[in-house]
Amino acid sequence: MLFFPVLSSFFAFGALTAVASPAPSVEKRTNAADVLTTVVNIETQVNVILPQIDALIGSPTATVADIEPLAAQLAGVLRAGTAKIDAFEGKVDANSGGTKDEVAKKTADIYTSITATLSRVKAKNVLFYVTFLQYGIEGALIGTLLSLNTALDGVIALVRNLYVLDALDGLLSGLGLLNIKVLLGL
Repeated sequence: MLFFPVLSSFFAFGALTAVASPAPSVEKRTNAADVLTTVVNIETQVNVILPQIDALIGSPTATVADIEPLAAQLAGVLRAGTAKIDAFEGKVDANSGGTKDEVAKKTADIYTSITATLSRVKAKNVLFYVTFLQYGIEGALIGTLLSLNTALDGVIALVRNLYVLDALDGLLSGLGLLNIKVLLGL
């Protein structure tokens, strides 16, 4: 006797749960301003680390052990920024909230500062420079460029155009950062 009322309530419950599906969520699209904010954060952190490196290489008592934490920090900042940019998953609306030119300009400024500091490091003490290579500075620089180019297509070309090409070409070759040179098309 109770079989039919119980069975009908199960069918009613099943029908209600099938109909009551959640509304599709609207996916927030990242815009160029979000990428620019990440690049500005990278620049801010890099601008704290580079003067420390310059001060350290100017010290006659500096050792490789002194430079290692700064090399790790610099590479770490670039990798963390790359991870944030990768999190955008290439879903960036380049037509709102900023421009690729602004991102490229900030990126070029960061790369100019880092390569200039690395050039001074290499001129002062080759062992210090090798420490940066051991901490993967070139890979971190390349990763950041590639991630930016994935997020905002064409950023690498804009960065290349913003550099003083002759000076950068010689600087990257002198530092042995040939993969970055190839990536930028120099």
